[in-house]
Amino acid sequence: MAQQAPLARAELGLAGERLAASLRQQGQADAGFALLMEGSDGLVDAIQSGDAGGSNVASVWQSGAGNSASLDQYASAGMPNHVALIQDGTANIAFLTQSGEGNSLDLAQRGADNFAAIDQIGSGLGLSLSQLGGASVSITQTGGR
Repeated sequence: MAQQAPLARAELGLAGERLAASLRQQGQADAGFALLMEGSDGLVDAIQSGDAGGSNVASVWQSGAGNSASLDQYASAGMPNHVALIQDGTANIAFLTQSGEGNSLDLAQRGADNFAAIDQIGSGLGLSLSQLGGASVSITQTGGR
């Protein structure tokens, strides 16, 4: 799904095996989406970019084994980004990138053998991470206060 407009919004619900959701949002104001995905071996790939005066919000919940999420947020003129990602199950992977000011990220992974790679660039960064089970994480935060 591709959206390019002021106030780009999307809500998706998917259930099944080996499903993929690809989302591109670009707007002059706020971009946001919510996605619920149930099943194994699912893929979420999302890119959000906002112009001056816009921020990005993403909420994703994945349940099952072998799921992956790649979420990239870019906001110009220092607007904030927010990601809330929950992955329930085993062998799930999350790649999260944020660029802008006032970025915040909430990630919860529950299950064994999960992995997360987080890259935040900007100032005023916030991160909340919860991993239950045998999990690993790589975090890079670059920028001022």
